[in-house]
Amino acid sequence: MLFGGVRARWPYLLLVGGVFALGASIWQLISPNLNCHGQAMTDKDVCVETTAGQTTVENLQQRRKAVRNDSIVGVAVAPPLIGLSAFVIYRRRLRRRAARYERRRRLAQAQGWRYEASSSEVLIGWGYRMDPEQRPAHGVVRGHLDGFPLEIFDFTDHDGEHTGWVVTLPAAVGEGLVRWAASG
Repeated sequence: MLFGGVRARWPYLLLVGGVFALGASIWQLISPNLNCHGQAMTDKDVCVETTAGQTTVENLQQRRKAVRNDSIVGVAVAPPLIGLSAFVIYRRRLRRRAARYERRRRLAQAQGWRYEASSSEVLIGWGYRMDPEQRPAHGVVRGHLDGFPLEIFDFTDHDGEHTGWVVTLPAAVGEGLVRWAASG
């Protein structure tokens, strides 16, 4: 389960890690950490570190150059990682949407309803104008349920992505009653 969860979430982990690495790299370029064992270094100080049997000796200029080089590598590597993870997240979202629309298409076919991949007219009359910037509704299903007109569609507005379920009831209940169920 742990590996299945990591496998499913790796783009999100990579996105967060990439943003963190980019931020840390930029921070190190702006305000480098030039400490040696927790003590601030001055121009005359020398830092001696032993790691895995190897001893390194650095002065302030060498430490500054090493920090700058590490930061530059971080700034160069992090944006492609962020872009890759964002692309994978976007592609997964498109695939889930396509599967949802396929289920909707099969439902419409089984019920004898109409299915349209997209429609620019479905939002007109529900409080939305078709602005040139507004995207059309997607996965539109139209039909009659127990004699009442039914429309199911996805649309995007300034609040995000929603699913609209519209059942128009007869005029006897007033101007017609519209029930919305929105999911993001």
